[in-house]
Formats: sequence, C-alpha cells, structure tokens
Amino acid sequence: MPENNLYYIYIDSKIEGTIDQLMSYFQADIFNSDDCICIYFKFYKDIKKYIKNKFGSTKIKFKFIRKNSDLVFITDKVVFYLFNAQSNCKITARRDLTHIFVTHGESHKLASIKPIIRIYDFVITSGQVGIERFLKAHIFNSYNVTHENRVLTMGDTFIGQNDYIFKPECQSLLYAPTWEGGIPSENHSSIGQQATQILISIIQQHAIQKLYIQPHPNLGHRDKSYSFHLKQMINEIKKVAVEIVLVKSQIKLADHWSYRGCKLISQSYKQNIEISAAVTDISAMEMQLINKQIPTLVLFDEHYLNTLIIPKRVQYLYAVNRSLHSFNFEEFSFSQQKNEIQKHHDYLISYCEENLKILPFRQRIQWLCRFSHDKKMKIRQENLELY
Repeated sequence: MPENNLYYIYIDSKIEGTIDQLMSYFQADIFNSDDCICIYFKFYKDIKKYIKNKFGSTKIKFKFIRKNSDLVFITDKVVFYLFNAQSNCKITARRDLTHIFVTHGESHKLASIKPIIRIYDFVITSGQVGIERFLKAHIFNSYNVTHENRVLTMGDTFIGQNDYIFKPECQSLLYAPTWEGGIPSENHSSIGQQATQILISIIQQHAIQKLYIQPHPNLGHRDKSYSFHLKQMINEIKKVAVEIVLVKSQIKLADHWSYRGCKLISQSYKQNIEISAAVTDISAMEMQLINKQIPTLVLFDEHYLNTLIIPKRVQYLYAVNRSLHSFNFEEFSFSQQKNEIQKHHDYLISYCEENLKILPFRQRIQWLCRFSHDKKMKIRQENLELY
C-alpha cells in the first residue's frame, strides 16, 4: 500500500464543533492532506458554509454527499469515522474497504460504548482501559480483542490536543466543562451552582490568580440554557479576586459583550498555557490532561455514575465524595489525585506495538492503515479456508 492516498474520512454531523474537532486532527498532522484521498461530508445546508470556510483555503480535498451515488471509493482503502451516525452503516456495508472508528476523544461517556460501534472493522482506544470498557459493556468479546484485534490501542494519537502545560508553581487553574450531550441521558456537564461553589473554594484555598475557562465547543447546541448558566457561573466567580480568561475554539463578536470583563483567547493547539491544576467533567478533556500529567479533578453527578461503564481498576477514582453534590475538600488534594492517576498511566495510555509511541502522528496513521488492511485480509483468508 503506497504511503500517499491511503484513506477517506466520512462525517455526518450538523454541529460546527465536530468540524473544528476534525480540523484539529489535520492541524496536529494526525491526518494529512497527502494521505487523505477525500473527506466526505454528508450535505446539510445549515453547515455547508462553515465547512467551506474551514477547508476551502486548505489543500485538504473534500466533497459534499447529497445521495449515495455521490460516494466514490477506491477498493482496498481505509475509511475513518470520528462520529457515529446512521448513514455510516451504508458505507460500512462496502466490504472491499476497511472501516475504522477513531472516536473524537477518550472518555467514560456512554457515547463511547454505543452498540453501533460493532459495525466497524476496527475501533481505536487509548489503552487497556478502553478495551476493558468495551468488554464490560459487551460490545466486543475476548475473541474479537485477542484474535481479531478489533480494538487497537493507539495511546495519545486520537485523544485530542490542547494548549495546556503543567507548571506547579504558577497560580493558574483550568475549568473545562463538557457540553449537555446530544440527549439528556448523555449529559455530564457540571455547569451550575455546585460547580461554581467548588471552583470558588479551590480558588480561595490555593490562592489561584488566574482561571482559564474552556467550554466544550458544542455547549448550548441541544439546550441553550447551558450557555446562559455558564455566564451566570462567570458572574459569580468574578466576585472573587481572580482574573478570568475564556478559551474558545472560535471567538465571535457577540462574545466580547456576553463575556465582558473576561479576557478572550482562541484555541490554537500551538500556544503553551501554563496551569498548576485543572477541573473538568467526564469527557475527553480528562484523558488529555492526564496525558500531560496535569493534576485534575473530575466533577460528576453521582446519580449518573451507576449508568457509566467504568472498568474496575479505576472505579475508585470516581468515589461519591468526589461528586458535585457530596464533594469533600478534606479528602481531596490535587497532588494526591495526580499520584493516584499516574499509577495507572500505562493502563490508560498504551500502544498495541511499542514502537508506535516514538513515531510522529502521521506515521502512526500510515502504520494503522497498513496493519488494519493486512489484518482484515488475513481474517478473510482464514474464514475462506475454514468454511
């Protein structure tokens, strides 16, 4: 398989944030315009202009899909999927292609273990934690994992990028809440009064001078009240002597009025923002911060905890006394939390082949295309001989 023109990417989404997440993979050189044959976007009138503005001035080839006949594939290539959608099923029916679901971040959210994930030939996860999550949820069985290699651990390749670096002596804190989810049962956002009080207590106890707030790019998409509640949180925190910096994927003119009194900066994935600790939700940001060894408090609603599929080895990290309603400051310290998480680092972030860790992102994807294609051909041949 030649090193260029290796794969396609298929996206079926109306949400602007999903387009930003895809672009971030190209900016990090995980996906590369020379290796990507074409991005196929399912056509939606309300997002067409946004996609053109994002990709129109780049070398990345893309096409809008209005009907199935618009899809043209070269046999034996790979198709990557970042988001689950019903239309993905029609493409995965093409058995002359290799279908890989890479997700758009690693987390314990229910969205990470939807049964639809079984339609793909291979699924990417960050480490053994992801494999055990799939096994515990009965999405895959041990044969799928050990013999077919359908769940591949690719470390930090697809967990997402951010601007933050750990500097213990600085007095800066990050708060990165997730969005309200596509449906109410997938809502893990901490935005609200309890999180406000926890943040204020942390600011006061740790003499925090600067608070960075990075909301999920999809915040308010399903329920606009969450954008309003975030502004309420900011107004409450302003009463404390702390500088507030809002970090957004895209700064709009209206943001300068909506968040007046706050400094606004845009995510670039190239700047280094120094922080001493972070607060986030059950979301992809958790794994990103762990990967950078930043002490992180994860906020969650204890009522939703039993609905999550969290592997036994790390379940204790989500104890009730860490929840929004029952948070106990006397039993929590950022340094202790960091030490506990680092015990599991190789469990959370690992590679199916050790040499992948030292390879640049682009070369990891080139390896993945070769490996997945060859593995699929091998299994196909085994089945032909067996049956």
